[in-house]
Amino acid sequence: MLITLIVIAALYALLHLLTGSFQLFKGDIPVQNALLFVTGSLCMAVYLVFFTNTLGALALLAAGFLVIQLGAILNGKFMNGKVTFSHQLIRFVLMLVVVSGFGLVICEDSKQAGEKILVIVKPELLCVK
Repeated sequence: MLITLIVIAALYALLHLLTGSFQLFKGDIPVQNALLFVTGSLCMAVYLVFFTNTLGALALLAAGFLVIQLGAILNGKFMNGKVTFSHQLIRFVLMLVVVSGFGLVICEDSKQAGEKILVIVKPELLCVK
């Protein structure tokens, strides 16, 4: 499950990094929209490269997704004059699935770490005879 999540998040970040970079150099959309794509992609990349099993680091991944989402909303408004809600809903659901998946992995890892600690410290060793 973890490998699948990493691949999905990495592809999502890479594609939006490329999109934002091309849009920056092409100049056909506002710079802030392209910078949102690039910034969000870099937040996601930092999380994926330095994957730590903390909820604080998971917030960085979620922030990256949300920044990209904001860039996509602004792009839709700029290019079409309106926001395509079905498109944004699909993006949002993908974000929820990936962030929730990483959250489950983090919770499972912390649960297993807790069980290992309990195995090391046996209750009968703590009793005074």
